[in-house]
Amino acid sequence: MKKKLFLLAAGALMAFHGQAQESLSVNPVNGAASLSIPLWELQDHDISTGVSLVYQANGVRVKQTSGLYGLGWDLAAAGSITREVRDLPDDTFPITENGVVKESRQGWLANTTGADVHTLLNGLTVNTDANNCTGESLVHQTLKAGYLDAGKDAEPDIFRFSVPGYSGSFYFDQYGAIQMLPHQSMDITYQWTANLGITSFTITTPEGTEFTFGRYSRVQRKTKLNEEVTAVKYFYREYAHYKVAKYYNTEWHLTSMSSRATGASFSFGYLANSRSWEDPHEVVVAKANGDYTKVSEFTTTYNATELVLSHIQASNQSRIKLVYSGSGYEKVLSSILIFDRYDDTNQVYVHNRQFDLGYRNLSTSNLHLVSYHRNFLATLTESAGCEVRNPYEFHYWGVDLENYATILTDPRENENREDVWGFFNNVGSSEVHGAPALYVKPNEPDAFRYHTRDIPNYTDVDVPVYGRNRESNPEVIMVGTLDQVKSPEGGVTTLTYEAHEYQDPITGETVQGGGIRVKSIRTSDGLGGENDIVETYSYQDGNGHTAGKVAYLPQFVIPTGNYKDPETEAYEPAKDLFAATNTQSAWGKLIVRSETNLAPTGAVDGSNVGYTQVTHAVSGAGSTVYSYDLPAMYGDGAYNGTEWTPTTGYVVRNQTVCEAIDAGSILTGNYTYPYLPYADFGYARGQLLAVRLYNETGQMVQEQVNTYQDVMPQLVREEIQGMFYQYDVGSSNLMSNLILVPYLHHAAVKKSLASTVTRTYDPNNYSASTETTTTYTYGSSQHTFLTQIATSYPDGSETLQELRYPQDYGLSLTGNADADAAGIIGLINQHRVGIPLEVLYKAKSYGDAQLLQTQASFRQYQNRWINDAWRPQNVATYRLVTQQPLTSATGVTSSTSGSQQTISIPGNYLATQEIVAFTTSGMAETQYDPLRKVYSGIHWGYQDKFPVATMAFGHADEVVFSDFESELSHGWSMSFPDLYHTASQSHTGYFSYQLGLPFMGQNPELSATVTHRGGERFLLSGYINTSEASTATLTLSQPNNGPPFHTQTFAIPNTQGEWQYWEALVEEDAWPANTPNYQVKLSGLLGYLDNLAWHPERVNFTFNSFNESRGLVAESDGNGLTTFYERDELGRILRIRDQEGNIVQNYQYQDINQANAPTATFAVEGTAARAGEPTTLRIVDGCWENASYTWTLGGNTPVTTTD
Repeated sequence: MKKKLFLLAAGALMAFHGQAQESLSVNPVNGAASLSIPLWELQDHDISTGVSLVYQANGVRVKQTSGLYGLGWDLAAAGSITREVRDLPDDTFPITENGVVKESRQGWLANTTGADVHTLLNGLTVNTDANNCTGESLVHQTLKAGYLDAGKDAEPDIFRFSVPGYSGSFYFDQYGAIQMLPHQSMDITYQWTANLGITSFTITTPEGTEFTFGRYSRVQRKTKLNEEVTAVKYFYREYAHYKVAKYYNTEWHLTSMSSRATGASFSFGYLANSRSWEDPHEVVVAKANGDYTKVSEFTTTYNATELVLSHIQASNQSRIKLVYSGSGYEKVLSSILIFDRYDDTNQVYVHNRQFDLGYRNLSTSNLHLVSYHRNFLATLTESAGCEVRNPYEFHYWGVDLENYATILTDPRENENREDVWGFFNNVGSSEVHGAPALYVKPNEPDAFRYHTRDIPNYTDVDVPVYGRNRESNPEVIMVGTLDQVKSPEGGVTTLTYEAHEYQDPITGETVQGGGIRVKSIRTSDGLGGENDIVETYSYQDGNGHTAGKVAYLPQFVIPTGNYKDPETEAYEPAKDLFAATNTQSAWGKLIVRSETNLAPTGAVDGSNVGYTQVTHAVSGAGSTVYSYDLPAMYGDGAYNGTEWTPTTGYVVRNQTVCEAIDAGSILTGNYTYPYLPYADFGYARGQLLAVRLYNETGQMVQEQVNTYQDVMPQLVREEIQGMFYQYDVGSSNLMSNLILVPYLHHAAVKKSLASTVTRTYDPNNYSASTETTTTYTYGSSQHTFLTQIATSYPDGSETLQELRYPQDYGLSLTGNADADAAGIIGLINQHRVGIPLEVLYKAKSYGDAQLLQTQASFRQYQNRWINDAWRPQNVATYRLVTQQPLTSATGVTSSTSGSQQTISIPGNYLATQEIVAFTTSGMAETQYDPLRKVYSGIHWGYQDKFPVATMAFGHADEVVFSDFESELSHGWSMSFPDLYHTASQSHTGYFSYQLGLPFMGQNPELSATVTHRGGERFLLSGYINTSEASTATLTLSQPNNGPPFHTQTFAIPNTQGEWQYWEALVEEDAWPANTPNYQVKLSGLLGYLDNLAWHPERVNFTFNSFNESRGLVAESDGNGLTTFYERDELGRILRIRDQEGNIVQNYQYQDINQANAPTATFAVEGTAARAGEPTTLRIVDGCWENASYTWTLGGNTPVTTTD
């Protein structure tokens, strides 16, 4: 294809389905910026899915890998279920084959493991008093023998899912049932085998969309004792449970997405990518002389086979393909290819457009088998054929992509220049290890004892433990983070970041660190001038103090009651250590440190810090203040009574006399290590309590205050018990401790709005305001959907909406039912339970005694045969028609007589729309308007993607139409289609049909079977292109090639090779009796036919032609007037022409500062270039007309050729 140089469009991303404008947003609750660039969306009837590039600006950690899409980027496509393994994988089952034990470990789901933990914790007698050992010895022996030594799981895993439109988490409770958090009305099932564990999941949403996760990523996990040590003391549970290699599935990938309403579906394909990594369990501990050294007792090795998305395939044959380069840690996504259809003739998918990703790899380093790349996504370019847009350009703070330079250091063994959170601080050190300096306050209880920052003016005993300076550095903490985006249209968005600030829950100080937040955003349109939009964010409360709260403080102390000499491996109990040396020396030996933060991170939507109040100001547009609820943060006490309380940690000794052993550095109480890894109260964090709007003068103009309620499918929420424990090894079992943290997982509960109060202030008197209150009720015992919305207005009036769902009609899922009841039962069986079928509207004015019903609507569902199955379809919509408001109304009701269930629609409910016919794929084909008493229809084409023809005053099945582009359910049947269906001529689109001379003794003809619904006058119309005059014959006959009852001939003119509209009237007043269907045939015409229609004269008929890649290319009123749309390969309109070919409107496009200089790629003609043999090089794209190409080969004189 040739390409002429012309201007491309500013602001026109797509005239058809596909890429949408990028969106940048800031989540006020954590200050994180999110960028989403939608690339393409596939639509298949009632479901859709697509791919988007997304970036979450929480900061870049020093040891963060680049992944498949560049540092900090991810691809939103498909969906998956990931697992966070707690202790052992839940689906670890004992296996014995032929008398040989293949697997002895027991996961949460094996036998009664979960129930045993539940029973044990309910009878727990351990307390937090270090001087009271009651019951500890028994618990110690139970945990040691029954769980640690026996290889028995003590914690339920966390499963997190993400699919289009939904995300959340779930667990298995003590009975093996799945419990969701937050609660969502979804159905989750799974399949498993003893050898492979859980192999697949299926999730069905309340809309009846079914997601199947049928493939999985799998890992081998194994611990190995390092040669330098003889026994493991630290992290012993991990070492013991995985000494024997364990294979398990880490992620289940979406393989199909289907609609239970229509049967439409998407399939997802994957490629395998293998990689390995090591997790050396390293600790920093004091030697006998007080110097610190790093010890690695054992290493956990992971060998993973992970799946990466390779394609998405729709049942209508549209397709997205992902192309990668490299393998393992080198693998990156290089291109995304879009295919709009499948070419049956050539057996290939038809390529529509593509997106190319360009990277800059600034450096590569390797540590513990991990390949760390400073691999940044630099450009994203969209193209279609010869149309190439300006690329997106991405820039990052502290990164010079052009010169491949950054101050962000590569991960190293000890010199990482990272703060305690893992972010870059650019502070070097001479220490031989990477553990931070700590400050121990021995006389402080619980979590107040250990600090990564010194407390100013502290006067009690203070023991510094020397290490690296890992304070956060606000000047460089944002290094590597995306800070500028230049769009193809030329607009530029620049982000400015600053370090998080939070109030230290222990000291009350304001602390900087924990990641980054957005300070300001400047948006420029690229056209120059002073019209930039500047947004600023402030994270302070009403008193000017930081509104930040931290979810977890960094934790580096590995608690122990026994000192283990790293050189001799001899044990010394803490009791003896304190008796033999001074406080400084004793604590120096008992403080065993990790180099990495042991506390959970990202608890506030991926951030470590959340804010209870945030102010967002826009230049020239005032400001908005957001207030949030942030419960269950570090240092918090109980929330909402007993809804949440902080987890308590215990020391469990194998002694009956407490004085026999000292707890050493082990703490009991709240907020102590080991933390519950990632508290699950996130569903309640970040609820928006209030929004207040201020004008430019700082005056509040409106505020909205929200309250919330717990919504549960049962009377109480589920609480799943688990226990995190760690074994503190001593010189003997009697001198060893267990550190125990029992905890609860909340489940089967969600936070939903209870009320909103909106106050609007009078701009002429800001002390005066009006108030509107809305309350929300979830009142059904059958489900957890919203059932009532009640609103009271400033004038004293009130309104009430009542919503009813399929489960609210009291129908039994078994037994006989009329059509309407069967439709509702079908919805329930398909789990399409979130559809509000009926809405009742009530209202009253000020002073009225009661609410009166004024409106109602009802959607009627009945089963229809769609995609080879009975599926409930919305066949009609009703509304209440009443002269006066009703004092009482029951709406739609159900009843049972014998075994027959019936739905009764009130007589004052009148149908406003009825769908009387569907296509086989579930698209509405014929509709009826009961108020106007008229029918209308649609002929769908291109596998029901587009409405090719529309008709008023008639059914779809009494009209025959073909555009000869796609197969239509009511189109013409072509004889000899391989011979006469041609692309050599067309009026609209690309194809037409050629009627001509007989072939193999048969006359080519067009025929169709049509429904006769009355009428005697019919129109045959279309476009003809002929080179000679001829006579066409139309025959109407009984169905199935029965006898003809009407024959008519027409003189066809010579159009001189031009397309011309042609129309003929057919009258038949002697229509055969009992002929609901008949056949129409056309033959004899010598020439080309396009857009041929047969319909009753009363039917108003129009048609459209489409290019599946670019969109609408022609539309006609059915009377010879056609509008043509010429589009470029990106789907943008270039010209609009009338039926005579005259240009009605012309469009030009240009991306700002677009580089119009062409680029050329060349290829060797043939299989390879061989020494001493002639070789031909050819330009690959050939997009540029009259271009000159200069060839320089091996230093020879350049040769110029002209295209």
